[in-house]
Amino acid sequence: MFKTRKGLLAIVLILFLTGGLHLPDWDIFQEDKNSSANAITISDNGIEHILHGDETGGGHKFGTGKPCKSEFPKEWNNKEIIKTVEKIAANDNLKWRKQKNGYYTAEETVEGVRIRVVLNRKRDDVVTAYPVNTKRNPCNAANDNFNA
Repeated sequence: MFKTRKGLLAIVLILFLTGGLHLPDWDIFQEDKNSSANAITISDNGIEHILHGDETGGGHKFGTGKPCKSEFPKEWNNKEIIKTVEKIAANDNLKWRKQKNGYYTAEETVEGVRIRVVLNRKRDDVVTAYPVNTKRNPCNAANDNFNA
């Protein structure tokens, strides 16, 4: 039908310029960057809980000294701890297990530290995160239910 590629190219160009040929809307094939469907957050209260602790527990930053609590390595600063927790929380390839209270937990080892992350019932917010293979701080005698 067309003897040269230039002839075919000219026809396609004319169709495109006159509106007879439309390029696909490539945006429909891209993931919405603003979608909160897979977004997992750590609230300021969650960060405070993980690092320094609150009335419900927590306090896993090195040197916090909360009784019975494990702590992240001394070398890990606040930013490194939270970024690591965020990466684990966003990892859909982990084996997330639903707990009796409806929360979800998963564990991953980063730089030799096994970290458990706990997500809320909707799986969109981190409830807590802590190392499970580091030494725990001593428990108070009144709270020493781990050595009973």
